[in-house]
Amino acid sequence: MSPLLEKIIAECPEHLRNLLDESASDIDADFATVIECAGDDDLKPKLVLSFAITINPDEHGVNNKLSWSVKKKAESCFSIDDPSQSKLDLDVDGDRMPSGAARNFVDHVEKNIGKGGGVTISADGMKPVTINGKK
Repeated sequence: MSPLLEKIIAECPEHLRNLLDESASDIDADFATVIECAGDDDLKPKLVLSFAITINPDEHGVNNKLSWSVKKKAESCFSIDDPSQSKLDLDVDGDRMPSGAARNFVDHVEKNIGKGGGVTISADGMKPVTINGKK
């Protein structure tokens, strides 16, 4: 281990403690805000503390920074189409139905193996799988 890293390991924890002590009242106030908003599932508040160690060889020094922030976020999700997949957007009375080749494949499986049957697809074609004693 380099002497510089040994010095950082020895000194930085004390610098962190001092920065936390100096900033305690401000951090506590922001933490109170997080606790106050904690019941609001839409905001999902968090108090984030960050400690950064910057080595500046030009100035032969190490700079320690403590920062904190109250983060609130609201989330919403939606699906997007995969551009590498063809669209299967045939909804019939609210039921999702495969189109084209996919529908033909399902029909083939149901006709040849039975509803709920399965197939193994390999490079040389489809092969029926035995289900409940029948192929």
